[in-house]
Amino acid sequence: MDDVTIVAEDRLKAWSDSIEHLSNAATFGFSDFEAAGFQGSVPYFLSSYSNLITALSEISREIFKHESATESLFNRAVETLERYFEHVRDNSEEFTAYRNFHYEIFVRVGLLSRQPFISFDGNISRHIRTMAVLVADLSPHAAEAWSDGDLVGYERAAKAFEDFTELEIAHRENEADYRDLVFRSQELVSEALVGLRLPTYLTQVQTNVFDDNTRPTYVDFSCNSDEYLYGQGRRPGVLDLKRRLGGQLTPEETERVDQARKTTKQTTRKRPASTPKAPLEPKRPRTIGRGYTMSIENVLADIAEIHNDARFNVTSWAPSRDPIRTPPVANRQETLENYRPNLLKMLRQYRKHYYLPEDPPKEQHDRDVLLGRLEGEFETLRADIARKGVNTTSRGRLKEARLSAYALRYLRSLHMQLLLTSTPPIEAERLNQALIDRLDDWVLFEQAWNAGDEKSQREARSVSSKTTFGGYVDQRNQNINTWRELQNQLRSGPSEEAEEAEEPVKEESEEEEEVVEEEEHPEKTTEVVEPSGVKEGDIKNLKITGNYYIFRPGRPGRTVYVSEKDERQRYERAVARAIDSALGQREGGEVDKKREEHRLENERIERVGTSLAAKGPPDYEQIPRTTVFEKLAYMVVMTHWRFFQARAIL
Repeated sequence: MDDVTIVAEDRLKAWSDSIEHLSNAATFGFSDFEAAGFQGSVPYFLSSYSNLITALSEISREIFKHESATESLFNRAVETLERYFEHVRDNSEEFTAYRNFHYEIFVRVGLLSRQPFISFDGNISRHIRTMAVLVADLSPHAAEAWSDGDLVGYERAAKAFEDFTELEIAHRENEADYRDLVFRSQELVSEALVGLRLPTYLTQVQTNVFDDNTRPTYVDFSCNSDEYLYGQGRRPGVLDLKRRLGGQLTPEETERVDQARKTTKQTTRKRPASTPKAPLEPKRPRTIGRGYTMSIENVLADIAEIHNDARFNVTSWAPSRDPIRTPPVANRQETLENYRPNLLKMLRQYRKHYYLPEDPPKEQHDRDVLLGRLEGEFETLRADIARKGVNTTSRGRLKEARLSAYALRYLRSLHMQLLLTSTPPIEAERLNQALIDRLDDWVLFEQAWNAGDEKSQREARSVSSKTTFGGYVDQRNQNINTWRELQNQLRSGPSEEAEEAEEPVKEESEEEEEVVEEEEHPEKTTEVVEPSGVKEGDIKNLKITGNYYIFRPGRPGRTVYVSEKDERQRYERAVARAIDSALGQREGGEVDKKREEHRLENERIERVGTSLAAKGPPDYEQIPRTTVFEKLAYMVVMTHWRFFQARAIL
C-alpha cells in the first residue's frame, strides 16, 4: 500500500467520522451543545450546518477520482441536509428567539446555492428552496432591524456602501459598461439589505421605475424638494422607502405623506364650500363611483371565499355572508383540488408574514407599516403573473401564475381590510384609487386563469371539452369588460354618495370640471425635471412584457479583447450581405436595413451614456449620507435613477 492510498483512506475516514458526528447531532436535537463548547443549541446548529456544507464541498472534489466510497459518503451528507431542515422546522420557536437567526441561516443557504456540486443531486436544490422558504416564513418583522430611529449598522452593509461609492469613479464608455454599472448597483443594494439583517423578503427593493404614474419621485426631483421626501400622488418618496423597510415615521411625516398622495391632478365635481364633510361610520359601506360600494363585511367575504377554495378552516372566525363584490368566475373543483396544497401553504405563509384577518392590527402605525409591505408585494406578484401567465404556454408556469393570482387577490383583500379599518377613516380619493387597483388585480386574476383554459381549449380533442373551456373563457372575458367599464367610472372621481352631506350638483362639462379642479387644488410651481437621454421612440421599441420590477439576469458576461456589440453587428451585416448576394439585391436590401438598425442602436446607446454622465438626479451630491438608513437610501435612489436612465438598453 503506497503513501497516496494511505492518505486517501485517512481522508475518507475523517469525512465519514465528520458526517456521522453531524448526523448524530441532528438526531439528538443538538442537545449536547455544552459538551461541544457552545452556549446554546442554535449556535451549535449554525456551526454544524457550516461544517456540513464544507464537508460536501470537499467530498465532491474527490468524486472526480471515481471512488465509489466517496460517492456513497456524499449521498449520506445530502441525506443529512434534510435532517437539518427538519430540525429548524420543528424547533421554530427556539430559532426565532435567537437574534438574527434568519440572517445566519440565509447566509449559509446562499453559500450552499453557489457551490458547483449542487447539480450532483436534485435533493440539494430542493433543500435550498425549502430552507429558504422556511427562513422567510420565520423571519422577524423588519422593525426589529431598527434602533433609536435608525437601522442598526453592520460591517457587511458598510462594505457594500463603500463598494457602491467606488462605482461612481470608474470610467465607462460602451453599452457593456453601462449595463455593468446598473446591475452591479442592484447587486450591492441587495448585499447591503442582507448585511443589515433585514428579512429575506426585503433583500430586493421592488418598484417600477418605467411607469410614469408610479415611478419614485426621487428619480426626478432634487433631494431639497418636498416631493423627494413625501412623494407625489401614487409616486412614492424616500419616506415611503423608510416605512417599507420597517422604519417608523413621525406623525408629522405621516400627515405630509398622506397630503402628498392627494396632489395627483384629478377631474372632480365641485363641492359647495359651505357644506362640511360628514364623518364616515367605521362599518358603513363606502360608496365609490356609481353604485360600487365596499364594506368591511364585503372584504371579509372576499377572504372567506379564498379560504373556501383552499378548504382552509378558521374555526374561531365566521365572517358574515355578505354578497361578494365583483366575484370572479368560480373555478372547477377538480382543478382546485389539485391546487389546494399550494393554496394552503400560501395562506399559512401570508398569515405568518402579515397578520391574521380574524385578528387585524389595532394600532394605526401597525396598519401603515403593513400597508407599505403589501403594496411592495403587489408589484412582485403582478410581474410574476405577467411573466408566467401571459408570455408562456408551459403548464407548470401557467399553474404558478394562477397561484400567484390567488395570492394577489388574498393580499389585496388584506390591504382593503386595513384601509377600511383605518382611524381616522381614509380619504375618499385614496379609497377610490384602492378600488381601481383592486379591479386591476381582479382582471389579472381572470386573465391568468383564462391563459390556462385557452391552452386547454386549443388542445382539447372533443367538442364538449372545447365548449366547456370556451364557456369559462367567455364568462371571464365578460367579467373583465364589466370591470373595465366600472374602472372608467371610478376614474372620474368619487361620487356624491361617498360624502353624506353633499347636495346634488349639476353636471359640468369636461372643460368646467378641469377649471374647478385647478381652482380647488392649485398646482405647485415646482419645476419638473424632464427625463433625459432616451427618446420616446426608444421606449416604444422597448420590448417589456408585463411589469418587471427586479431585473434577474445579473451582470452580462464580458470579454476584454473585443467589443461584443461591434462583433455582433459585424456578423449581422455579413449575413445580410450573403442574403443580398443570393437574391441579387444591390440597393434597399438587407444590408441597408441592418445599417439603419445599427445606426439607431448606436445613437440610443450614446444617449444613454450622455444621461448617465450626469451621475445622478438633481443635487445628488447633497443627498444625506450620515446615518445607516441615509446611506442605504442613497444607494437605492442612485440605483433606481441608473435603471431609469439606461432603460433603453436593458
